[in-house]
Amino acid sequence: MMSNRRSRSSAARPLSTMASELRDGWVALLAAFTGFALSPMYLMVYSFGLFIAPLSNEFNWSRSEMGLTLTISGLLTALVSPPAGWIADRYGTRYMVPLSMLLAAGCFAAFSRFGPDVRYFWLGYAVLGTLIAGCSTMVFTRIVSANFTFARGTALGLAFLGTGVCAILTPLLVNAGIERFSWRTTYLLIGMVTAGAAVPMAILLASNHRIDRQRPLRPSSQAESGALRRALSTREFWLLATACLCLTAALTGMVPQFVPILEANGISASGAAAIASFMGAAVAGGRMFSGFLADRFFAPRVAALFVVGGTAGSLLLMTGASEVAWLAALAIGLAFGAEIDLAGYIASRYFGTRNFGVIYGFLYIFIVIGSSASHMLYGAMYDLTGGYFAALVAAIALLLCSIVCFLAMPGFSDLVREDTLLQEQS
Repeated sequence: MMSNRRSRSSAARPLSTMASELRDGWVALLAAFTGFALSPMYLMVYSFGLFIAPLSNEFNWSRSEMGLTLTISGLLTALVSPPAGWIADRYGTRYMVPLSMLLAAGCFAAFSRFGPDVRYFWLGYAVLGTLIAGCSTMVFTRIVSANFTFARGTALGLAFLGTGVCAILTPLLVNAGIERFSWRTTYLLIGMVTAGAAVPMAILLASNHRIDRQRPLRPSSQAESGALRRALSTREFWLLATACLCLTAALTGMVPQFVPILEANGISASGAAAIASFMGAAVAGGRMFSGFLADRFFAPRVAALFVVGGTAGSLLLMTGASEVAWLAALAIGLAFGAEIDLAGYIASRYFGTRNFGVIYGFLYIFIVIGSSASHMLYGAMYDLTGGYFAALVAAIALLLCSIVCFLAMPGFSDLVREDTLLQEQS
């Protein structure tokens, strides 16, 4: 008989079982890793900061105007995420992901034709934000959660290493493209990379039916809405949603503004790009290490630990000392790497995976709202104060709020955990 006892830590998981699960699910894992590494969403985020200077210089746009661009894009992604999750739950991701990538590639190519009217810039990124919901974090997190149980945290960490690869390479390659060619040509190149990525994704998603093994279950609309209502009525959902909102509001805007922040602290453009690339490596480390720890310890406490590190890194960045820039990049990168990885893991442990797409789609609204507000926060604070100190103070306050929410989360339910196992084995 199943127990309702609340557990503070994950059940003991034999390493041999975890290794066997990772071996059996390697195609799904490779598909998620490739999707994250070549995701239009992350290409957009990690490249945007490099376009700030050339576009603002050519068209005389303010930082707040450019920050509003990602805000608009993020809000559109948030609105489309729940229906995209519903489609993934009912019909799978085999066709949705490649099509979304191809449409996003067209958007990037069209960006090379931007003129001085900032409204077209906003419109272009709004369209992009709508289209990338079909190949967003929610989609690839669902693929991993549906195929892994005992090694889910580790598998998510490995898959999210793709975002670290994107974070490392994108600043360096985009900066090189802008310096050698132009920002217009660089947008075209990003579009070509995105279009090319649709091919391996289509092959991987079609090569193994286990990637979408929950698709034949096709739960009824009544069952889906009931699961969503139950999730939205829990303390766990709202604590997790608030933690994600505060965490993304603090850190997401810092990533595309990280190079300008370092330059404002007296670091050269090439030096700032190198540190930003190093932060990308830290993001990758945060993805992997946090996922492994989540399989062995209580995941909300693991998340709180990483956020404490991000808070310390933000404090170092506030000092303006170039000597601690590398250490700040390490701490912030680890925290940023852990955030979405652990959000998906915690959601799957609290609410199961049968209706993960639609539930995570609603949680993702808070993630994207926080991200969108973050871009506006950093841009507006810079325009008002001429620097980033005030924005970093606000970020630290938000990080502290996130820590409190993670520490307040109750233990995982054995009933939910065992029900999840039954769902995934059906």
